[in-house]
Amino acid sequence: MSSLIAEQLPSGMWSVRTPDYSERLRRTAKTTPGMRWDPQCSRWCGFIDAVELTLQRLAPYDDVDLSRLQASMAHGFDPLVPSPRYKPSPKPGSWLVRSAKRWTDRQYQVDGIHFLADHARAGALLADELGLGKTCQAILAATLARATRVLVVCPNAVKLNWACREIPKWCADPTIYIGEGGKTPIYRDIALKKLQSPKIDGPCWLVLNYDILLAWMSRAAIEKWKPFDLVIFDEVHFGQSPKSRRSKGMRLARARSTLAIGLTGTPMTNRPKDLWNVVDVLSPGRFGPFFPFALRYCAAFQKHIIGQTDAKVVWDYSGASNQKELHRRLEHFMLRRTVEGVHMELPQRSRQIIELEVPRAAQQPYTVNTLRDSKALRSILDVAADAKLPRALELVLEHASAGHNVVAFTHRRLVAEQVVDAAAAANLSTELIYGGVPLKERALRIARKPSVLACTIESCSTGIDLTFADVGVFLELVYKPHELIQAEGRLARFGQQRPTLFQYVVAVGTLDELIASSVIAKIDTTTEVIGNPGAAENLREDLSNRGCEDPLAKLVEDYEKRYTGVNHDQSIYIHFRT
Repeated sequence: MSSLIAEQLPSGMWSVRTPDYSERLRRTAKTTPGMRWDPQCSRWCGFIDAVELTLQRLAPYDDVDLSRLQASMAHGFDPLVPSPRYKPSPKPGSWLVRSAKRWTDRQYQVDGIHFLADHARAGALLADELGLGKTCQAILAATLARATRVLVVCPNAVKLNWACREIPKWCADPTIYIGEGGKTPIYRDIALKKLQSPKIDGPCWLVLNYDILLAWMSRAAIEKWKPFDLVIFDEVHFGQSPKSRRSKGMRLARARSTLAIGLTGTPMTNRPKDLWNVVDVLSPGRFGPFFPFALRYCAAFQKHIIGQTDAKVVWDYSGASNQKELHRRLEHFMLRRTVEGVHMELPQRSRQIIELEVPRAAQQPYTVNTLRDSKALRSILDVAADAKLPRALELVLEHASAGHNVVAFTHRRLVAEQVVDAAAAANLSTELIYGGVPLKERALRIARKPSVLACTIESCSTGIDLTFADVGVFLELVYKPHELIQAEGRLARFGQQRPTLFQYVVAVGTLDELIASSVIAKIDTTTEVIGNPGAAENLREDLSNRGCEDPLAKLVEDYEKRYTGVNHDQSIYIHFRT
């Protein structure tokens, strides 16, 4: 066979050709997912991972020299033409201090930010494990790439977390809009907290959830935004089904965007066939049509199904094949780090507040007198917990499905039992601990190291070692800070080998938000106590010395100090109230 010529095209794609016709090159390239024939220039074209694979498949038969590709493949990414707005930083990491309100000194995050900015034009996939800061890296990558109009597509459960916490935290003075569903698309301005038409004359962020994405992409309201500089798909594996409404909306959003970033902790939820559409949305055409991909990577085969009246032949794509080859191709545009791999850069514990929208019926008003009545206060918190529970359970199961051991903290035994039922339905190992379980039985249940341990907060305040788990999710809140600190101390204590993540699920527009601002947010002031909780009595004494001996009085004080003159018939922390 004549010598092969591999080169990069002006478009950023790569090509391979021979001076003369080669039947072997034709057969090889035709059966390589992602390669396509360009009749205008008489060459086979594709992304660099497809061209690399084509040459590797030809190497056993001909003397193929890959040296020309080694420099570009050294870092495992496509050297596509970068965005005109993107100017690489001469000192990686130095721009973080200047361009964001807060900056990170974790090297793996700095590497991830530059990886995303470099790859976003062709489509980049960040598949770090949960708790490593994918959201932070995506937002700062948008800053590095100088993206001024950014579309964020995420599950409805975390839409407020993106709009109210993450984007304002990592982006300086952003203008943020939330898109609402319905017959008429509606914008909600985060800064003004009211409905209005957007004025897109500067850096703007639009946050949509997957359920309304297709409707938005199909309506004239989106025309003001086109083209987007960048689209970020959070939990991009939601689009693994090619025919779903979510996937159709994602393709339209990608077509309107110059750059694209996908975030997920589980890029392949089950089998390789689930991966094809996710990649095709981010990098259209990278793996080519589904059928060639299935033949090479899904061990596709035909099988006969015999029915009552006739028999038919169908294709089965449930298998897996050429996995090392597929992994190598993914390395060109996907970055994945595990907690074990970067644990030296992670803090001993991290805390997140996850905000969930709940129905208006759960947004019960409260006054100063309500806060002074512990029973009334507890009743309002229970209503909020019931409303947020379905989505909160999804969060717990997501952590467990990703391989983490999760402790779900609740106030009521009934809620803990619902956690156990949900975990069992998902085929996850689960155990339950509450006040009525004897101490010996508690030790046996913990020793089994279940994927999900549901326990009431009061039953795990002292005398329990939960270091087998690395994630704690508080499904119900309490207003006594020492109880929260003691619960955290069961996981983050001597003997814990992994960084721990604690998530507090907060129902927006409810008393949960006052608890979050007056109790949870102030836990950091007792850092030295958290590091070595000790006995509950000593902890209470320490908090008493800090002026926190009466949690209810503290809530009343914060309420009156900040909201004197506010109409207390409305929830004081409710977001986007019209």
